[in-house]
Amino acid sequence: MTVAFVFLAGMTLVSALGVVLSRSVVHSALFMAGSFLGISGYFVMLNAPALAAFQVLIYV
Repeated sequence: MTVAFVFLAGMTLVSALGVVLSRSVVHSALFMAGSFLGISGYFVMLNAPALAAFQVLIYV
């Protein structure tokens, strides 16, 4: 559980930094999708699969 949290936290943080620091709009959009996938992983860890599905369906 801790390993999954650390992985998702790293993925979300790196993706969020990529959104801010990327000069290309396409790369920023891909980094944002990665960030949203990391957030949906948090929802899965919190036993809220419906929220994770909504996160993926609406934002990604």
